[in-house]
Amino acid sequence: MFLKSSITALSLVVLAGCASNQTATTDYKLCYKLATTPSYNLNGDARRAEVKSRGLDCRVYSDRIDKEERELKLEAAGATQINNRTTIYQPIKREEQDICGINKYGVYIYCN
Repeated sequence: MFLKSSITALSLVVLAGCASNQTATTDYKLCYKLATTPSYNLNGDARRAEVKSRGLDCRVYSDRIDKEERELKLEAAGATQINNRTTIYQPIKREEQDICGINKYGVYIYCN
């Protein structure tokens, strides 16, 4: 009897610990998690309910969320963020001169 009661109590404690409590989450973080996690996420229903209960409009944070997601994707791709608006175009330097006939790329070069 004691064993069954202990197992039941432990199960309830574990299940209560897994329950999602979104009330302590900031408005931005709540909207961010709602926007960036899949719809089948276990906490999705709790987040949507909390957004509705707070009367939040997550569209206010959409630009900030998009910017952070772009930065994360750039970082994950190993790229650096480009802050300048000017681009310097330089001609491609060829390793070898083309001569009359077919070059190493299989393109026929006309001679003068």
